[in-house]
Amino acid sequence: MIEYNDSELLYLMFEGTEIALQILFKKYYGLIHKRLHLFHIKSVNYEDFFQEALMSLYDAVNTYSPLYNKSFNRYFDLLLQRKIMTTIRKESNYFYNVNLIADEEFILSEESSAYYYVEEADALKILTDF
Repeated sequence: MIEYNDSELLYLMFEGTEIALQILFKKYYGLIHKRLHLFHIKSVNYEDFFQEALMSLYDAVNTYSPLYNKSFNRYFDLLLQRKIMTTIRKESNYFYNVNLIADEEFILSEESSAYYYVEEADALKILTDF
């Protein structure tokens, strides 16, 4: 693959070349993976954070200006880190304090401290009116 300069890709994108955006996305996959790894994102939530990172890359493309006296790489890295921190802060209870169980209801038995499967009809008998 031919190496492209960020400023060349940004120029091509402003000219309306769709392929330049795809090349820029591929170019920054490594940085996104590295940042997500450094923030210790759980594998369960990795795809969500990766999609957020791609959206921040798109935002960086649309808001970048050479007048910032920063390279596009540094500008995007700053936006990416802030996006990850903001997402972790907003969703900390959802992402890090909840165990999600798909399609089945489990109840913790007080006697044995073990999980067991409960049919919906049986669950209604166990639960109180409250």
